[in-house]
Amino acid sequence: SLTTFFGLVPIVLERSMQAQMVIPMAVSLAFGILFATVITLFLVPCLYAIQADVKALFVKPRSRREEDASRDDEAWRTTAEAAGAVGGSALR
Repeated sequence: SLTTFFGLVPIVLERSMQAQMVIPMAVSLAFGILFATVITLFLVPCLYAIQADVKALFVKPRSRREEDASRDDEAWRTTAEAAGAVGGSALR
């Protein structure tokens, strides 16, 4: 993104009569790319963090016992899927 922006800077700074038609396009492209980069790198992750915080407010905290059971179930499922992917039919 920065390379594209800096690649458009010479066109934006050009003062010849022929470049006057291209300068508005170069300005809109350059600053559009910078704006999109800022949105992508900063705003989107911040919104995901805010969403997780809001979701945590409304979700009942799980007990320690439920977390352990869930973790055990996930480990068993992963092992069963791996055995099936390898071709083992012992779990079927």
